[in-house]
Parts: sequence; structure tokens; C-alpha cells
Amino acid sequence: MSTDYQGALRRDGRDLVEGAIEGNLPPIYFRETLVERVLDRLDSGHSILLTGAEGVGKTAVVHAVAHAMAERNRGGLRELSTSVLMTGTVYLGEWQTKIGTLLDEARD
Repeated sequence: MSTDYQGALRRDGRDLVEGAIEGNLPPIYFRETLVERVLDRLDSGHSILLTGAEGVGKTAVVHAVAHAMAERNRGGLRELSTSVLMTGTVYLGEWQTKIGTLLDEARD
């Protein structure tokens, strides 16, 4: 069992900006105001947490942000699923190590 999680963000994460450039994300309409608010918050160094019931458009907003970032040639946006975060971890300490490594990579 390997506990080396270096590179997990690149290896296991999906680059949404690249997906938008390649046309792998569906186009999103009628979210311009919210997308601008999200981008403004990200530009000011803040994090964003989208919450809401199923089907209200949280994923659509993230995809729209990826499209906007691709159009403006700005930064990157990576997606990690919960199943990917759990893969390869058996014990709580392993999961904590993996999350800590991922966060360190994201900060860099």
C-alpha cells in the first residue's frame, strides 16, 4: 500500500478550464451575474462554497466559471470527487494525510 499522495491533485483532479477549452463542458446560460460575483471573490483571494438543494444549479455555476476562466485565460479550476478523495485510504490518518497533501498542492 502506497501512502505517497504527492501529485494527487494533478493525477486525480479533473481540470475544468481545460475541459471548457476542449468543449467537454456544456455551455451555461443565464448565470452571468453569479459567475461575475464568484470570479470577483476568487480574484480577491477568497474561497467559494456553493450550497443548495439538488438541482438548483451549483454544478452549472462551476462550469460557467470554468468557461469564463477559459475565455479570459485565467488560472485553473480542478474538480475532485469524494470517491477520489477516499480512494487508497483505509484509515482515518491516511485520509487526513491525503487531504493535507492535496491542500498543500492547491495552495502552491
